[in-house]
Amino acid sequence: MKRKPDSAPKRQLTLAEVEAMLHAELRDAGLLFPTTEEDIAKLQASLDAQGIPIPDSTKFRALLEERERHRLALKSSANTGSSSWPDENLALAARHGAKISPASRKKMDAAWAKRSKRKSQ
Repeated sequence: MKRKPDSAPKRQLTLAEVEAMLHAELRDAGLLFPTTEEDIAKLQASLDAQGIPIPDSTKFRALLEERERHRLALKSSANTGSSSWPDENLALAARHGAKISPASRKKMDAAWAKRSKRKSQ
């Protein structure tokens, strides 16, 4: 099979032409930001800003508040699930702002004194 000879010799691209082609391809692929006023005008003309929905911030804020109320309700119901919870885990009760009863305080002081005696021996 014979090759057909090219009728016109291939022309070498100049550096400016290569850069222009590369710039156009990167811009079309969305990898370049528009830099000139002409590029910005072309971009604005090609975008349909009316078709972009704007989220309702009040609904979103209400959703976040509802989730926070639900989370706090779950947390408080888990903390008060058993009647002996503050006696069993006093550190956790203190962290969550539960009031420590005088009887629990007495137990804490007794345990602290017992631990101090063990450490000193």
